[in-house]
Amino acid sequence: MIFGFVVGPTMTRLSEEARLEFIAKVLPRYVRFGAGAAGSTILFGLIFTFALASGDSSMLSPSNPFGLQLTIGALFGFGAFLVVVLLVAPATRKATRIAQGTIEGKRGISSEMIQTMKRLRMGAMVVLVLLLLAFTFMVGTATL
Repeated sequence: MIFGFVVGPTMTRLSEEARLEFIAKVLPRYVRFGAGAAGSTILFGLIFTFALASGDSSMLSPSNPFGLQLTIGALFGFGAFLVVVLLVAPATRKATRIAQGTIEGKRGISSEMIQTMKRLRMGAMVVLVLLLLAFTFMVGTATL
């Protein structure tokens, strides 16, 4: 969310050289951190869920409201994780390679970079929507 609402809009006001430098140096670390945080969130969410159920797996069954909302929220969260791993991370690696090549070659931004950045923006928006849906269902679960 920080990237979508703060960093992304600010980058449009930076010079081309500053944007390329940011993409080459900061973006890969940001995506690695995000993927690691998402993976650990899924792991600890599973641990917390099973601890909350205290061994009663019927509580987690989609046949009751608690289990249904929890399952839907978890599926949205896992979907967001998959979008990051399968779309955003590869696009980030590609954008980083292009940015580093552009910096070293001192040439302008290519159409390939523009397409890659569009893919990154689209992926980030999809992840944001999926995470907001997951959050909504998880909060709904907590109220049951």
